[in-house]
Amino acid sequence: MSLPDPPMMDVDPPRRSPWRNLSLVWLVPLVALAVSLGIAWQSYSQRGTLVRIYFQTAAGVIPGETTVRFRDVVVGTVEQVRFSADMERVIVSARIDREVAATLPPDSQFWVVRPEVNARGVSGLSTVLSGVFIEGAWRPVTGSTARQFRGLPSAPIVRPGREGTRILLRSNDGSLLPEAAPVFFRGVEVGRLDVPRVSDSGDAAIVEAFINAPYDRYITTATRFWDTSGFSVKLGTGGVDLSVASIGALLSGGVAFDTTFSGGEPITDATTFTLFIDEESARQSIFTQLGANAVQMAIIFTGSISGLTAARQSNTVASGSAR
Repeated sequence: MSLPDPPMMDVDPPRRSPWRNLSLVWLVPLVALAVSLGIAWQSYSQRGTLVRIYFQTAAGVIPGETTVRFRDVVVGTVEQVRFSADMERVIVSARIDREVAATLPPDSQFWVVRPEVNARGVSGLSTVLSGVFIEGAWRPVTGSTARQFRGLPSAPIVRPGREGTRILLRSNDGSLLPEAAPVFFRGVEVGRLDVPRVSDSGDAAIVEAFINAPYDRYITTATRFWDTSGFSVKLGTGGVDLSVASIGALLSGGVAFDTTFSGGEPITDATTFTLFIDEESARQSIFTQLGANAVQMAIIFTGSISGLTAARQSNTVASGSAR
C-alpha cells in the first residue's frame, strides 16, 4: 500500500531590500539640499554684528544698498531704516563685520556722506554716481560691546585719533569765527575752527579750534591770534599796503597766529586766546598789555619822523585759562 504524497509547502520568495528600490537619481537633490544647508549655515554663522545708529535725518540712505565705510573700506551694509518710538530720530540698523564691530568704542562717530559745498571746499562728489554712504571714524579698541551710536549731522572737524591740541578763541564779534574756517601759521594751514557758540556770560562768542601736531608746539601763552578774512588796504607815508591771507580765507574767513615775543609758557587743552581784528592789533597788544613794572621811555628826534605812527590802544584781554 502506497503512502499519499505529502502536501505541497508554500514557500515565499526572499524579500527584496528597500534600498534596492532607490535610484541614484534621488541622490542629486539630496546632495543639493545638503550643500544648500551648508552654505546657509556658513552665511548665518559668518554674518556681521547688528548695530543701530541714531540720526536726525537719513536722506538718501537705502536698506540693502547704502554701505558703511571705515577709512574708505566697506565694512557693513544698512539693513533697515525706521523711526524711533517718539518719532524724533531715525534709527539706521546696519550689519557690521564682526571683527570690525568688536573695535567700536561707545564714542564712535558716524555721518552720512553726501555732495556738499561749504567752507571746507567741495566734498562727497563720488556719491553722485555711487549714492550716499555712511562714514565712520573711531579709535579702535579691543573687545568692545557697544552697539548703539549717535550719528552726526555732518563730518566732524577733527576725527578720532588725530594728534594735536584744542584751544578756545574768544571774540566780541561772532562773525569772525566761521565754522570750519582754516587756521594758518606762517601761511600754512595747520588747523580748523569748530562750531562757534555764545559764552555762558553772553558777552562774547567762543569757538574751539584744533591745531594739528606738530604745529601745536609753536603755541605758547605769548601767541596771538588774529582774523585773516577778507583783505585790508592801508594808505600811509610808506605807500599803499594790500594784504590778503589766501583765497580760501578771502572766501570763507580764517584765523592766523604767531608767537610775538619769547618767554611764553606752554599751554594745555582748552586754553583761551583773544582773537584780534587784524595782525597789527595782535602785535601791538604786546605793548598795551604790559605789566606794572613796564618802563615808559621818550625819544627826541631832531630830524624827520616820516613813517612813524602812534600805536592804537586795545582793551582786549590777553590769553589765559578757560572758564
